[in-house]
Amino acid sequence: MRPGSKSRSPISPPAPRARKRRGYDGVEVMGSEGYFLNQFLVTHTNKRTDRWGGSYENRMRLPIEVVKRVRAAVGSDFIIIYRLSMIDLVPNGSTHDEVVQLAREIEKAGAASSIPALAGMRRAFPRLPHRCRAGRFPG
Repeated sequence: MRPGSKSRSPISPPAPRARKRRGYDGVEVMGSEGYFLNQFLVTHTNKRTDRWGGSYENRMRLPIEVVKRVRAAVGSDFIIIYRLSMIDLVPNGSTHDEVVQLAREIEKAGAASSIPALAGMRRAFPRLPHRCRAGRFPG
């Protein structure tokens, strides 16, 4: 919470804490396939001009911050897995180098591992039969 602010941060990890109390070994953060965190990563969906948009470092900020806050809430003896998209299948999706950079930063932030998801943003899937021909991805 910011000094003087009455609102709480929108990034709070009550669910992972509750899972830990109930005896779970870990949680998976869904950062792939066009879900909320993935939408911050790609310029196709992130049109922001503040510190959460623009450069890839800015666009990575939210997923990294989520992992950091989950790690702070659950401690070092709890597994955090982050699922990431390897290819977005939308114009201006993440590049291979960006995906690798994100995986490294997510690990530094406290995730035990990053699991690559197959591909795509959810809205891209209805177009797949038309865009993927001869066993290759569009691009």
